[in-house]
Amino acid sequence: MPLLSSEFMAKLDGLQVAMRKVLSGRFRGERRSRRKGRSVEFADHREYAFGDDIRFLDWHLLARLDRFFLKLFHDEEELRLHLLVDTSRSMAFGQPEKIDHARRVAAALAYVALSSMNRVKIVALGEPTPSELPWQRGVQSIGRIFGFLEGIEPAGKNLLGPGVRRWVSEARPSGVVVLISDLLDRDGPVPALRPLVRNTLDAHLIQILSAEEKDPEIEGDYRLVDSEIGDGVDVTGTQARMAAYRRNLTAYVAEIEAYARRHAIGHFLTTTDTPFEDLVLQHLRERGIIR
Repeated sequence: MPLLSSEFMAKLDGLQVAMRKVLSGRFRGERRSRRKGRSVEFADHREYAFGDDIRFLDWHLLARLDRFFLKLFHDEEELRLHLLVDTSRSMAFGQPEKIDHARRVAAALAYVALSSMNRVKIVALGEPTPSELPWQRGVQSIGRIFGFLEGIEPAGKNLLGPGVRRWVSEARPSGVVVLISDLLDRDGPVPALRPLVRNTLDAHLIQILSAEEKDPEIEGDYRLVDSEIGDGVDVTGTQARMAAYRRNLTAYVAEIEAYARRHAIGHFLTTTDTPFEDLVLQHLRERGIIR
């Protein structure tokens, strides 16, 4: 099945990736810049100087004041959307797998950006090194994006923190970045989030957990094996142990939310049993990721 149906893509038409910061880009697009350019929305005047384009003279002010003024217009610039998809082995957990949800969320956000004439880059964060699809622009690129997302598979350890840090140091990105991950890491969530705290980035985190991780039902004796490290632990599932697990998970998510709030990172937690259309068309809009 395709990542997105044609019927669902039609519902995405007219939406835009939201941006909370004013950022500059190279190409004209759908986002407001503080620079003055030549779009259709008037911004201000300045006095004419030799060499200015006389097509932008304000003839009404000339008639009233007998002085030459140029009309200035807001420059609408392209938004750059970076989609970082966690492809560590833990993303293969659950039914459906977390990576399936991550692929579809990335595909939907990419389509929204492309249909607004903005650019999209996708980075798969996994071992041994991240792989990426270079900048794409225009809805005609959606096929390449679908192909790239369909080709990524969960493998290896969670090197999310080092992966994000390496990507930021090498790419020196600007624009909107959306990290899609379960953010389950023995080192905690902060190493993956800290590199995204930059003046040039408007950062969002979409945290995806499986329904089994959010509310597990384990009774009896089990050996739980870490899908990435490979070590295991013997446990006996009891009500008290399950209650302790839920408290720990709540505290872990609260740590993420607190760090994100302090550093103006948007954070949204979802589970794989959330209907996909509701996730995109309702929840991502409510969280201000798209509008």
